[in-house]
Amino acid sequence: LYADISSNDKTISVDGQISYYIDGTASVDTLLGIGFLQIKGKVATSKELKNKKIKYPVRIGDIKNFLHYGGAIYFVVCINSVVAVTPKTRIYYAVLLPYDLQNILRTYGSQKSRTLEFEVLPDCIDKVDLLIRTYLENKKLQSNTVGDYNNSGLDTEYALFLPSIKGFPYLDSNSKYVYKILEGNVCTP
Repeated sequence: LYADISSNDKTISVDGQISYYIDGTASVDTLLGIGFLQIKGKVATSKELKNKKIKYPVRIGDIKNFLHYGGAIYFVVCINSVVAVTPKTRIYYAVLLPYDLQNILRTYGSQKSRTLEFEVLPDCIDKVDLLIRTYLENKKLQSNTVGDYNNSGLDTEYALFLPSIKGFPYLDSNSKYVYKILEGNVCTP
């Protein structure tokens, strides 16, 4: 994983990107994908920092841009600076993929923002690795096909992408997607 995140960033909708290389070596042959990141800070109470999930408003304009980018991972860093000399923090995230973004825009597109649910970022680096890898795999599958729904025929093939750790399927609380396999092995959620 290689993160390119600007400090004091002023770019529109995203604060950086993360590149995932399959074997850790940065090369064209090992690049699994690149994902966009958005990072926001929020002052929180000690009580709020204990929550496993939070709600945070996201601008509809940003959601539209995330859809154009093929998705994003949105982080909210909650900080309680009253606790001690060293502020206590907790990081929350939401994986925003094209299918989900399109659904948000269909339902709430006329609003200025939409409050979304964020989960606490796992402490285990293997789970963070899995989270990013799963995001990039689903991003690849969804980026060019969201909205291409053809419901004709019952003889359609479907695929389910499940992340795995050491060869075993790993089920977590993140969304799972069933993909319809279209002509040419193109998948649509």
